[in-house]
Amino acid sequence: KLMSRVALVSALALTGLNVSAATVTDNLAVTATVIKNCSIDATASLLAFGDYDAVVANLSAAKDAAASVDVTCTDGATGVLLGAGNGTDFVGTRRMSSGANRLPYELYSDAGRTTAFGTAEPVTADGTAQTIDIYGRIPAGNAAPVGSYTDTVVMTVTF
Repeated sequence: KLMSRVALVSALALTGLNVSAATVTDNLAVTATVIKNCSIDATASLLAFGDYDAVVANLSAAKDAAASVDVTCTDGATGVLLGAGNGTDFVGTRRMSSGANRLPYELYSDAGRTTAFGTAEPVTADGTAQTIDIYGRIPAGNAAPVGSYTDTVVMTVTF
């Protein structure tokens, strides 16, 4: 039987018969939708004023500090805004607390501390991390009692 198969293949090869498979084609559509999204990282930064001396150094001079948050949004997203909440003990102004004691402070969007950091600071959305600087100030002459003062400000990205 092997000989007869070899003979058949040889005969077909000699006759020039073309034995091939048939093919058909069609297109496969491939799609994806890139959605706008953002992330925020404020954990790597701390707005640390350090020591506040209400008797000498800060009696007539404000105490300044700075921090930053990173915001990353999908390239091409529009209307991206970063906002700072009021903090956990807001009563007309932001305040840090130490037990029942309070120490007022404010947040600014510029190093000169002339523009309060608001609830709608624009953010560039280009797919890379945008570092947003936040400047803080404790006004001079606060007669707060000795203590470790803290506050938590919720940072929100709207997109």
